[in-house]
Amino acid sequence: MLIDRNMKKGALFKLSGISNASITKIGKTVALQQMFLIRLCTALECNIEDIMEIIKE
Repeated sequence: MLIDRNMKKGALFKLSGISNASITKIGKTVALQQMFLIRLCTALECNIEDIMEIIKE
């Protein structure tokens, strides 16, 4: 998504308020996180929207 929006991690850090270190960790573990969510949804026979939601503050 960063590539699609022509955005660098530093800009995401400023925009989101998430620490630079955390953003770096997310980039390295995205595949693991996605696989975890996919496995949960497969086990529960549901869609991703059924187990999580994004709530804007």
